[in-house]
Amino acid sequence: MTDIKKTKVRIKVTKKQKLEFAKLMVDDGYSILQIMEMSGACESAVSRWKRQYINELKGNTNYINQLTRLIQSRLHSFFTRF
Repeated sequence: MTDIKKTKVRIKVTKKQKLEFAKLMVDDGYSILQIMEMSGACESAVSRWKRQYINELKGNTNYINQLTRLIQSRLHSFFTRF
């Protein structure tokens, strides 16, 4: 008997598309399952888009923290090569 590995196809969703999907959930009442079917994305990704959109509506943008973590990660990668 052979083992068949199922691999999920990686999809590419633009920032604009993510925003539109989030708006559909928050403003128009679409469910996470509906957006998953429409976008082809997994539940955790769709939930994250919704959460981020709601936080942006509340004014809780976390861009500075994200940028800081990105810079720290890149610096760490750079310096560990030497």
